[in-house]
Amino acid sequence: FPTRRSSDLVPANGILMFGDPGNGKTVFAEALAGQLKIPFIQMTYGDTSSQWMGKQPRVIANTFAFAKRNAPCVLFIDEIDSYLQSRDGGAHRSEEGLLITNTLLTEIVRLRGHGVVLMGATNFLSQLDAAAIREGRFDFKVEVTPPDEEARIGLMAHGVKKHAAHLKIDEAAMLSLAKRWNGFSVSRILAVVKGLSTYSKEKGVTKIGYDDWMA
Repeated sequence: FPTRRSSDLVPANGILMFGDPGNGKTVFAEALAGQLKIPFIQMTYGDTSSQWMGKQPRVIANTFAFAKRNAPCVLFIDEIDSYLQSRDGGAHRSEEGLLITNTLLTEIVRLRGHGVVLMGATNFLSQLDAAAIREGRFDFKVEVTPPDEEARIGLMAHGVKKHAAHLKIDEAAMLSLAKRWNGFSVSRILAVVKGLSTYSKEKGVTKIGYDDWMA
């Protein structure tokens, strides 16, 4: 495991999560850090972007250095496609863009053996540079799909308990809708559940049935 240091081998590392937006890739990364009881460090393109030439690659390198100093930890790179767009199709037209990609690819390789769990997330796996997704940088590729029926039921039930515990929920209607809402993302389901409390106040209802969920 990456957080276990060993002079005999370099452990596998790099978990690249991909799939449609809104299905909890960031939450998975945070949950792993919580389960391992280690710090969670997040890097986004907005955090590192700069109008000054050469600054963004330096910020990226500094972030990786910070993660190494705070190991063991999880280093999560959100929307990693912003950094690692394919160089084959001319997506990077500037020298700065190429430098950003090369800096990140180099830092990912150097990270191995330092006790840092590297995680990346993208909604556009096909747009990533081929060198970024090969073994040696990301050894594990995990597709984060929309929740299945069991997960949708769990999300709705948990959301009701957290956001609408004061309401009486028609459980049969909830189960029926969990079956109906195949393909809904995690964020979409949670948005509906969170809206129940406001809806009930506006409509003056305390019981939530099928039509209320649909509304």
